[in-house]
Amino acid sequence: MKGKTNLKHAGPMWNPTLKRTFRDSNEWMATTGLKELDVTLASLEQKVLTTGIVERNILVNVGRTGYALGVKACALSQSDLRGELIRCIDWSVSFCDLAFRFNAATSMKREDQYLLPFPSGMAVAGITMLSRWESARISASLLIEVAHKEQVRHAREIRKIAWGNGTHVAFLIYLLAEAFGIPTHYEPAMPFLEAYKQLLKVWRTKDKVIFQDAMLAAADFHISRSKGATERNNYEFDDYFDRIYPAELLAVQALRRRDGLPEFQTGHLLVDTPWSIIRDAEPVEPHPVFIAIQDRMRQDYPGFV
Repeated sequence: MKGKTNLKHAGPMWNPTLKRTFRDSNEWMATTGLKELDVTLASLEQKVLTTGIVERNILVNVGRTGYALGVKACALSQSDLRGELIRCIDWSVSFCDLAFRFNAATSMKREDQYLLPFPSGMAVAGITMLSRWESARISASLLIEVAHKEQVRHAREIRKIAWGNGTHVAFLIYLLAEAFGIPTHYEPAMPFLEAYKQLLKVWRTKDKVIFQDAMLAAADFHISRSKGATERNNYEFDDYFDRIYPAELLAVQALRRRDGLPEFQTGHLLVDTPWSIIRDAEPVEPHPVFIAIQDRMRQDYPGFV
């Protein structure tokens, strides 16, 4: 199995390339994360109590809450605290998906649209990997709508470095369009990455070797782009959570399970370890602040679901 070497800790066996990510996420939680989580949750609770329509900028703290919970999940991933880990994963994905849905749904009615492609794609992949099929279908439709709007509004040169760069966002648009039967005329501005193109071609295969070969290539690409963004370079998997939980690949596993296809292991710890954690996880009660904020958004913005 690729990446067999165990990091020296209790709990699941993770791909050794994640050692630095675990260290950095633990450090962030110890120095900043818990305070960040308290501040953003308190801010959201206060917003629920205000009168008048909540402003669109609420999505900033919704996203920050999702991020902080995601880093907390990373810090817990090396432990045996499975119940708390599952809650943090679920809550992180829920808040990030809510931020994306609200931003996408409200921006579709506006001339300006500032959704970033990489985190948007991973937010939708996250809700899919957790097998939340109703929410996943809604978010997938919004992702495709946003991509279509960007395709009309922006020249090829701009799309090359954003919504049309040909990596995981293109893969997710095609995958989710196929999985949910959503029409799309999306085309990336850059060549569609060969690893993702092959995985898209065979994701429903019943041939274990073919499936593993495709997933291994995609996992290797994921690792190669799991880096912090710089002034010069923007990387697909900048967030700690996205590096440890490769949602675009875990979404494939979830969709295969939904469709009754053979549940093959990939042979790569980057995918097999997190999938072993989330595939049979018990349902989690939604975070009360998440429920309150989502209800308020639906009340104040008719048509938002």
